[in-house]
Amino acid sequence: MSCGPPSCHTHAIVIFRVALTDPSTQQKLNGTLFFGDLAGSEVPKKETQFTRKAHTSLGRLSDVLDTLANGRRTIPHKQEQLIYILQEALSPSGKMLLFVALSPASTDLEESRKSLDFAAKTGKLVKKDMN
Repeated sequence: MSCGPPSCHTHAIVIFRVALTDPSTQQKLNGTLFFGDLAGSEVPKKETQFTRKAHTSLGRLSDVLDTLANGRRTIPHKQEQLIYILQEALSPSGKMLLFVALSPASTDLEESRKSLDFAAKTGKLVKKDMN
C-alpha cells in the first residue's frame, strides 16, 4: 500500500445531488450521495505536505466520529475542509457506509491495522439527533 506520487496521499470526494419528483403525488424528493476515497493509513516513502494534511484531516475526522459515537453535541474541527464537506453526511439524517481496502501482504500489516482501527470507530457510531 505504499505510495509514490503525492497524489495518492490526498482525499477525493465526489458529491452527487439528486432531485426527483414523484409524478403521481408531485412530492419532491432530494438526496445527496458522497463517495470518498480517504487517504491516510498509507506509509509514504517520504513525508510531504500532502501526507501531513491527509493524516491530519483523517485524524480530525476520527475525532468527529468519536464525538458523534459518544453522543456529544459540539462537533470539533468544523473548520477542517474534509469535515465541512462531509457535514451533511455526518448529520443525524445522514447515512454512512465504509469500505476498507486491505493488503494481504505481511509488509502492509501496520497500514491494514490502522485502516481497521479507523473502520472500527465508524462501526461504533450510532448517530443521535444533534439538534
